Amino acid sequence: MKKEFKIVIAVILAIWIFVIGMEVGVYKEKKSAASEPGTTVAAPVVTTTAKQEPATQATEPSTEAAEPSTEPSTEDSEPSLPAANTDVSEENPQAPSEQASDVVPAGPTDDPASLSKEQVLEKVTKYMAQVKSEQNMTATKKENIDVELTDLSVSSAKNIVQGIIDNLAGSEEATFTFSGGQGTDPDGNAVTPNDVIPPTKKAFALTDAGVASAKAEKSGDNTVYTVVLVAESTTLENPAPAHNAVAIGYLDLAGLDLPSTVQLTKADMQYPGSTVVVTVDANDKVVALKNELPMTGVGEAKIGPLSGSASFGGALNEEWTFTY
Repeated sequence: MKKEFKIVIAVILAIWIFVIGMEVGVYKEKKSAASEPGTTVAAPVVTTTAKQEPATQATEPSTEAAEPSTEPSTEDSEPSLPAANTDVSEENPQAPSEQASDVVPAGPTDDPASLSKEQVLEKVTKYMAQVKSEQNMTATKKENIDVELTDLSVSSAKNIVQGIIDNLAGSEEATFTFSGGQGTDPDGNAVTPNDVIPPTKKAFALTDAGVASAKAEKSGDNTVYTVVLVAESTTLENPAPAHNAVAIGYLDLAGLDLPSTVQLTKADMQYPGSTVVVTVDANDKVVALKNELPMTGVGEAKIGPLSGSASFGGALNEEWTFTY
């Protein structure tokens, strides 16, 4: 009888926590999803060096600064970008306009590769706010949940539990049509773009501290912005990863509506580096959004005097396309 109870515990951990729980914490937010994360978890800060394209600009001022006779030679030896631009402006009225074309903030016709990490994040934040507040559009979501048990306290049940998980996870597709900012979900409930586009029911509020790297690049007439989040870890006592929670979502184990007989005693989660990719067309409209949320975790639970544990690796990948 003990073995059967342990298998039940293992199944509860594997199914309730790692599958249904993922849907609760990340997107669907059934059964009273987690409260706002605020500043629950202090995530490690990872900074990256902005791209160094300006090196080509520094060579132009050096040739023009060579025209002055003797005194400017000391400035010529240290032509950091701001100094070079201001010095040359008096010598050659044509030069500033040429240099300005290299440093003007990127617009629809500029090379987005010159944007810094902070500038890319600003663009992504702007476009996420834009698409989450769109009034008239069709949004199609393709979601795939992949969960693999790496350890189970009842090893003989691992294959059985994995099969159940595979049946409950997998792919899902849904289409939302919004008119005047209102639409319905597949269950017929009234929703807005903000309700269903991640992070669901809240604004995209990722900060520089949560960004490990960021880049922008052209793809035909479109511009693709990619942001990679810093790694985060959570526990049962502190379940909300500060940066993932306001960029994509997270697995909220503490917010699950578990049966009263089940006591969750451990829930350690790791998010090694999620990715947000926003694609914008030539009309400055968001046409695609892609989120990748890799994670690993270890959970323990008790039913009466018996306990069980499970660990897993997995990911939630979600792709949105938008038409207007």
